[in-house]
Amino acid sequence: MLREIDKVRVRQAYQLLLEIAEGRFGYQIDRSGEDDELEMLVVLLNLMSEEMQHTLLYYSMLHTHDSTLEFVKKVIVLDQNFSIYYMNTDARQLLGNGNAIKENTSFSTLLSRSSVADWKQIAGFILTSESYEGIHSLTFKFPNGLTKKVHCSVVSIRDQRQENQYVLITSFEKKLSSALLEDDLKFQMQQPKKQVKVIDKSQVLKNEQDIRMIQKVYHYLLEHLEEPTPSLHTLARLFGTNENKLKYGFKQLYHTSVFRFVTAERLKKACLLIQNTTVDLKSISHLCGFKSYPHFSKAFKERYGYSPLRLRR
Repeated sequence: MLREIDKVRVRQAYQLLLEIAEGRFGYQIDRSGEDDELEMLVVLLNLMSEEMQHTLLYYSMLHTHDSTLEFVKKVIVLDQNFSIYYMNTDARQLLGNGNAIKENTSFSTLLSRSSVADWKQIAGFILTSESYEGIHSLTFKFPNGLTKKVHCSVVSIRDQRQENQYVLITSFEKKLSSALLEDDLKFQMQQPKKQVKVIDKSQVLKNEQDIRMIQKVYHYLLEHLEEPTPSLHTLARLFGTNENKLKYGFKQLYHTSVFRFVTAERLKKACLLIQNTTVDLKSISHLCGFKSYPHFSKAFKERYGYSPLRLRR
């Protein structure tokens, strides 16, 4: 019979593997303090998640179709009692259970066991200093039992008029633009119905399964840029959906149409080939999936403001 703590660790290991399978890296399992083979497995899973995060971020930056990085800023403001006074939307998304986090919640309840002691030490410095500013790694816990280390700037701010002290906690995270769009849509779906805006006919993605389907279409298109773009009807049949959901779902998730997306990615690929190879322009046009060089040249000039020949020169 497994002990209750062992059951918890097994569930956490399962959840971590699910996160990795979904392409979400950097999550960890909080150490239990046990000294056994299961704890060794936890350590190895944590190392694997961390290594995959660094390796695949580097790998993705080598692939121009998904190399656009954006910086996500998370902001948490604490009052003089170190309770939550304000959290921005990105901070709530980070923690995954934003709707359950209310004002006046103690900040330490958001942290893992391993990080609570570190935070108490930081809080002590803040209380005994006129001003405080520092960079710290804090480990936050999530509803699914996993944790994530976040590098935070911690700054104390005094309101001289009201003799109050506030603590500003901020962090920045680099995120691929496509992942940012996907996470934002998932977060919107998790909001209570009373907070969700009226959904029009173009907002057809209703659950995570729909999002996954559109993500598969996204990656399929990127892997077949050199081939003629299938019709919406063909794509819909290939991925087991209908044209309406494919058309509007892709636009809802990536803020562009299927065919504009394909054209933009083909031109991006062509631009890199022109700049970094000696392949002739007609061959580049063919390699990037354009029907003819004149069509390629016209589309290129419309997007970049100059012709492929001018870029080559």
